[in-house]
Amino acid sequence: KDLFNKKEYAKAVLAFENLGKENQEINYFHAIALIETNNYSKADQLLTALQNGNSVYRDKAIWYMALSALKQEKLDKCRKILEEIPPEAEDYQKAQKLLKDLD
Repeated sequence: KDLFNKKEYAKAVLAFENLGKENQEINYFHAIALIETNNYSKADQLLTALQNGNSVYRDKAIWYMALSALKQEKLDKCRKILEEIPPEAEDYQKAQKLLKDLD
């Protein structure tokens, strides 16, 4: 996580590849590092698994899936994902603001 926190995402991706795949926290940070290094397909796989699971990262995974779509300029996909964020999610207000900005 030190590499991630230093925003050395390419190095962080390599480090995360060597860690256990069963750890939800590692998968979450791994996915964000993948987005930052433009490896969207692999990031989406990890985020989808988190979204479909029961971890504390479920709602965060949805938010980052939306940001990934936005970064790829897939605006319709981004909107659709943002609409999936539940009102009780930490990022709900940011999601609502982004939805307004996209219109």
